[in-house]
Amino acid sequence: MKKDKKKKLMANNSGVVGIVATVLLIGLIITFVGIVQTVHVPNWLKQKEAHHMNDVQTQFTQLKYTMDVLSLLEEHVSIANYITLGTEELPILNTGRTYDTLEILDDNFEITFSNATDSFSLTTSGILYSSKNSHFVDQIICLEAGTLILSQSPHSILLGQPLFSITNYTNVSLWLYDIQGLEGKSFVSGYGTYILSNEFISRTTHSLTDVTSINISTDYPEAWGDFFNSSAFVNSGLTYSMTLGNQTLDIEYSISLGNFDIEVIDIRSQLAIWRY
Repeated sequence: MKKDKKKKLMANNSGVVGIVATVLLIGLIITFVGIVQTVHVPNWLKQKEAHHMNDVQTQFTQLKYTMDVLSLLEEHVSIANYITLGTEELPILNTGRTYDTLEILDDNFEITFSNATDSFSLTTSGILYSSKNSHFVDQIICLEAGTLILSQSPHSILLGQPLFSITNYTNVSLWLYDIQGLEGKSFVSGYGTYILSNEFISRTTHSLTDVTSINISTDYPEAWGDFFNSSAFVNSGLTYSMTLGNQTLDIEYSISLGNFDIEVIDIRSQLAIWRY
């Protein structure tokens, strides 16, 4: 009888130990999954989104190069560029997918050149990428009037300068791109790789004399200030003062610029899905 009771007691103890071990194992798994989800997954996603931002910057650098080539060749040919929107979800965990936007903006940039008696203004349209990250800081990358700009609100920096030249101190040539979209093909939002087909349309030259000031209206005055403070302008011998506003940049030259040629390059771009 005692042996039977002892066997039952041992069996009960074994069952309790098994249950406790199972509970501890489940708790350990839950703790591990919780640590992964709350600590490691956000870090992985942040790194993944940061890497994607670098990829998009590279793609926009290639896009600017395409625009430069089209404007210099002045041939009616179409060159394609690819822009990737969003990031894929993490394998197994099935989380982390993001969705971005890409659009061709109408008249998002205005520049005015003035002399003692007159002024000349023009507006251009550009291409804007906007991220919708979950963990990494959101960024805007904009190709505006031939200038490549990276913006992390409220600041912006210059990634690529427009084409320009300065000779004999006061003779300036500046190339500005006016990028026009097709109706219904100028905005996309989502995830996947999209194609931008870009075609040179025309080139128009505006020749001005004795320019004494330049006024710019833009969402990125800081980046444009970097351009006008670049080594080419600083070392040109031109002296000027600069006033930076929230959406404006005003430049006053101490002496008038003898000849100022503005080359406006019209380029047509259209967006289409390439692959998901």
